[in-house]
Amino acid sequence: PIRIPLAIGAIAMEDVKYGFTPFWRHDPIASRRYRLAGPEASFFVPAHATVVVLPLGGPESDRPVSIEIRVDGRLANQLWLRDQVWQNIREVMPAGGRAGRFRRIDLFVRDEAGPPTEGQLERNTPPGPRVRVGEIQVLMADRPVR
Repeated sequence: PIRIPLAIGAIAMEDVKYGFTPFWRHDPIASRRYRLAGPEASFFVPAHATVVVLPLGGPESDRPVSIEIRVDGRLANQLWLRDQVWQNIREVMPAGGRAGRFRRIDLFVRDEAGPPTEGQLERNTPPGPRVRVGEIQVLMADRPVR
């Protein structure tokens, strides 16, 4: 039992992600790799991160999606992705985050157009909209971490 807090403290939370596909895919047009995320996805960054750059590449479907970005449970940004064009979203981390070594960032992807299309049903796509997320960059005091 005494070792449990030590083991928890040793976990590299920056490698923990929920709601992302396990394998990287490649966008040949943009020459970048990505994973699909949604409809709810979470990842962690070091508590002293100042900026997180999220490369977002449009919805998996042909319908626009809204994305809500939350930092430590608080709304930080909302945006719409309407096409397949990649956007680098620079999210400035709010000051005074939770105590601890890491901050949690949540992505909530919503498809306001309604139920899945026939094409999605035929491809046996999991329910809920997903977006393409490239390699996330974390900046700390003007130096990239990953």
